[in-house]
Amino acid sequence: ESGKLRKVVELGDKKGNFRHNIEWSYLDLKSNFEKLEHNLLKLVIDHPELVLLIEKEIDYTFFTDSRVPKILQITKQVLLAERDTFDVMKVLGCLREEEEQQLLLRLSALEPLPYSDRIVEDLVNSFKRLGLRRQEKGLRRQISGAEKEGNFTVVHELTLKLMELQKQIQSLK
Repeated sequence: ESGKLRKVVELGDKKGNFRHNIEWSYLDLKSNFEKLEHNLLKLVIDHPELVLLIEKEIDYTFFTDSRVPKILQITKQVLLAERDTFDVMKVLGCLREEEEQQLLLRLSALEPLPYSDRIVEDLVNSFKRLGLRRQEKGLRRQISGAEKEGNFTVVHELTLKLMELQKQIQSLK
């Protein structure tokens, strides 16, 4: 069963200067942020209605590749305007930046990823978890800065925030 879900997705441009195979499986989501973002976007390209769910679930400021939220926003506009005749090429036509167009074309050309509600949920949760971990790192840096300055009111406030974050991270496991 899991054999069907495991798929090798090749990410990299056509020139092959950074080709690397990612074994993408919903059981193995220890991907870094960008791979995760591109996988999410790939799922939306293949299943555009997903953009509505992803927009609700994910904070777009978390994206490290700024092209991804831009493409998601345009996809949503095209989807809402032309739900019955949605075509990814219409999204391409609305993108101003060549780099955004290249990413969309590259991902469109890849084999579809395995798809199920469970896979989408796992991807979204992994993305949220990575985003929260990044916030956690930032908070730890702020806490050690405040400790060095002897500002213990701030240390206390930030530590409460950190505990809240850690609770959120736990709830996504």
